[in-house]
This record gives sequence, C-alpha cells and structure tokens, in this order.
Amino acid sequence: MTTTSDGVSTAGRLSTPVFAAIVVTVLAWASAFVVIRGVAPHFGGGARALRRRTVGASLLS
Repeated sequence: MTTTSDGVSTAGRLSTPVFAAIVVTVLAWASAFVVIRGVAPHFGGGARALRRRTVGASLLS
C-alpha cells in the first residue's frame, strides 16, 4: 500500500487513525440520542440545549 506525504492512502483504504476517528464519532453521535431520550422527562428543552452546548464547547476547546 502506498501513501502520500499527508498520510492519505492511494490504494483506497482508510488509515487506522482515520478509521478510529470515524468509529468514535459515529458511536458518540448515536449514543447522544439515547442520553437525550433518557433525560427528556427530567429537563426542559432549554436546559438540554445548554448542556449540549456546554459539552460541545468543552470537547472542542
């Protein structure tokens, strides 16, 4: 398998770190729906939105 200088495979395969990032992203995104459904009876829409923004901001910083 040949790769370019930026780590992109020329054989059409994903590198291991890229594949791992995709898997983690999809699993985190899918689990968010379960958590939102579970806390829906306990928190209003505004509180849930604030929590989503807070978690997102902390993960991106």
